[in-house]
Amino acid sequence: MFEIDSDALVFITKHVQAVTIALNFQPAIGGCACSKNSITGSYIPGIALGQPQAGEEQRFHQIECQGVQVFYPAKLQIKEGFSHIRITRKNVLWWSWLELQGAKAIPMIDKGG
Repeated sequence: MFEIDSDALVFITKHVQAVTIALNFQPAIGGCACSKNSITGSYIPGIALGQPQAGEEQRFHQIECQGVQVFYPAKLQIKEGFSHIRITRKNVLWWSWLELQGAKAIPMIDKGG
């Protein structure tokens, strides 16, 4: 389900041996007044170094990938057209961070009433 690029693997193992993927809610602004269905927001996959906070571990599944413990929510999905979720490292000047490729955002739809 996961693949870690070599640069990301070096970055992760330099700091810790674990990453946590979470689905973070981002509310939508606006919408079409002509439709009774509207997207109220989406759960966007994001990644952080380290394990989940104490007491939060039970909300995550755990798998080892290339020597790294990956914690992820049960609802995490792979985008259509991708075979796995890739963890990559991005850098600008002296800043580095992790990104996900192939992880699907989950829209929340209000069916109206």
